[in-house]
Amino acid sequence: ACGTSTTTQTGYIVINTPSAPVTTGAFDCTSPASVTLSATGTGTLEWYTVPTGGLSVNTGPTYVTPPLSATTTYYVENQVPGSSGNVGPATNTVGTGTNHNSTTARYNYFDVLAPCTLVNCTVYAQNAGNRTINLWDNAGNVLQTWTLNIPNGQSVITLNAPLTPGTQYRIGGTSMNLYRNSGGITYPYNLSGLVNITGSNGGSAYYYYFYNCLIVEAPCTSVRTP
Repeated sequence: ACGTSTTTQTGYIVINTPSAPVTTGAFDCTSPASVTLSATGTGTLEWYTVPTGGLSVNTGPTYVTPPLSATTTYYVENQVPGSSGNVGPATNTVGTGTNHNSTTARYNYFDVLAPCTLVNCTVYAQNAGNRTINLWDNAGNVLQTWTLNIPNGQSVITLNAPLTPGTQYRIGGTSMNLYRNSGGITYPYNLSGLVNITGSNGGSAYYYYFYNCLIVEAPCTSVRTP
């Protein structure tokens, strides 16, 4: 005799995306002509020329098109900002340390738990000048490089690095002449649900260069309305 089997659903994952915008089209009886399109939504409205992907051509509740000679469709989506916060020691006064200028690459390891952007970090420089900063993946491939002219002393550097979920990213460089902690460090440094700084290639006593880093989660987006 054949037996029977049953499957029991014990839980669901529910993803609530923002509501799609409500749009108002426009027309003009001359050609070519610009028209003003409008939309309403609960967040930031971004306009596109394609139904998915592509780059935004405008931000805001209205969009003035370029001169058009034929019926043309644009698309608008509703974006609700994600969470944000800072990760890493708030300042370089958490323990002992000094400015570090090794010709060997030194970096921190960090994990990314959700799509986000590394917006900026605080650094402490000894002498003004250019520094080359690298972002690597866990295999050592360079994902992004910045050459920044950093002033002497404390400053905030802008990176705006998009990050996707993954483990053991690395950020640092060589001949940095930036402050590095060599004591008073307690890993991990966590920003809940977004980024965990887990260690450094110098060992658990060391923290390299980048303090109080601002992380911004990717926005939640609606489907696009034509």
